[in-house]
Amino acid sequence: MWKYFAVAFLLGAATAQAAITEEKALQQALAFANVSEQQLTALKIEDGEESGVKVYKLEFETPFGDYDFAYAKASGKLIDADYDLEDNYIKRHRGRQVMSAQAAKQLMSQKLHAPASAIYLEEQGGRNEPRFDGRCEHNQLEYEFEIDRLSGLIIDFTADYKD
Repeated sequence: MWKYFAVAFLLGAATAQAAITEEKALQQALAFANVSEQQLTALKIEDGEESGVKVYKLEFETPFGDYDFAYAKASGKLIDADYDLEDNYIKRHRGRQVMSAQAAKQLMSQKLHAPASAIYLEEQGGRNEPRFDGRCEHNQLEYEFEIDRLSGLIIDFTADYKD
């Protein structure tokens, strides 16, 4: 009996340690978006539910874009995300180099922790505003994104949990 109680107690403790905090969820969202806390002009964190999963819902604003993220409380897994950057911010970061498809796949592979072979890109835009429209399905998430090829910025991003 005591062995069962000890195992149950240890499993419960391990599960509790696996749960993320609001602060950890915020740090994950900021890292994903390449935003620092100093750049935030507004922040809201709420408890919520997405597709039956208990989550931390994070909404924050910066001078260059609005961001929404949802992370599973139990695992820290990204469940939902949506953001887009302001046009003037994108234009200020443009250079003369045009990002290659290989570089774009590598960027998204690192961000999404997905194999590059799971990332599909389509060239869009004109000569002055070339971009990639992309999508990826990985780990029960469906991602859609746009990358500005002159700045290398992910300018529009969504992630939806597929249950």
